[in-house]
Amino acid sequence: MAEDIIVNGKNYTPVLKQAVSAFWFTKERQLADSGDSSNRGAVTGGKQMDGFVELLRQVAVDTGIPAGSIVTDKNYLPGYFARQKTGTCLLSHLPANWLPLWN
Repeated sequence: MAEDIIVNGKNYTPVLKQAVSAFWFTKERQLADSGDSSNRGAVTGGKQMDGFVELLRQVAVDTGIPAGSIVTDKNYLPGYFARQKTGTCLLSHLPANWLPLWN
């Protein structure tokens, strides 16, 4: 039996199990719905990682990152190889004492 996943005293095992289950359920459903015999139908369908995004969001909030600093929807970033990249999860937070770093 695998050990529980504890971060700062909180058990994230149930959320991780749910994320893994949702990943495979979504991927299998997309493959069946696409009618494509390759993996392309699931790859282009998206949504498989939503459970993991929720897990990352929960860990970030529980460790003190404000919920307003977490973007999980429509977070378009400029890209090096492409004009833009759609990220799955973006954390953007500066500590309260960040200004002295620039002096």
